Amino acid sequence: MKRPRLRKGAIPTKLPNAPSYLSTTATTCESPDVRRKRKKEAEIQAAIAKRNEDDMNYQRQNSFTNLDELDQN
Repeated sequence: MKRPRLRKGAIPTKLPNAPSYLSTTATTCESPDVRRKRKKEAEIQAAIAKRNEDDMNYQRQNSFTNLDELDQN
């Protein structure tokens, strides 16, 4: 019967029949550069959405359908 073996350099992360504290899954952290880039992209997207919303509000407030409405503004 063959025994399963780890590959060279592998680190076991799941141990059958072992206490749960020995089989915790590792979490990976974002590097500071990746986190900074993700946050910057989110800020840019939020600014674009705000700009689009402001533009739509401006157009709604300053639009007219006939010349009578133009005279009232």
